[in-house]
Amino acid sequence: MLDSFKARMSRVGETQSAAYLHNADMIIDNTFKRDPAYREVFVTHAPSEIENQKMDAKFIIDTRRSISGDEEVYKLMFRPHVKIPVGSYVDVPDDTGTLQRWLVILNDNQPQFPMYYILKCNWILKWVYEGKVYKCECVQRTQSSYNSGLWTD
Repeated sequence: MLDSFKARMSRVGETQSAAYLHNADMIIDNTFKRDPAYREVFVTHAPSEIENQKMDAKFIIDTRRSISGDEEVYKLMFRPHVKIPVGSYVDVPDDTGTLQRWLVILNDNQPQFPMYYILKCNWILKWVYEGKVYKCECVQRTQSSYNSGLWTD
């Protein structure tokens, strides 16, 4: 009886906490598409040679715009143990199904359910090099300042 218990525990983890983590990952994975935040997204990261790779993600609005804040905070959460590089472009469908391009700017490194901070691409940089025109989508960030600019110590 003890041997069968040990064998079962070794399949889900060596400790009780590892078994809980394994079960949580399994539940998240099996119910991933049931969330209203679920989206089928496309990831592109040129240095890693990832191009329009279809992935499952949850598109999360973490904070809403307020009078004291500058902008909303958006995050993406992928299935358990799925990671993408910071600097990736992610095409996320909006409510009408139109793909909107977002830039992954930060991984928050949560131990079990990592999320990625993203900003909507709202600017296109264009330049000419050796007679060829190049372009790159990017994010123009502005930050409101609520002081007068005068500082005294």
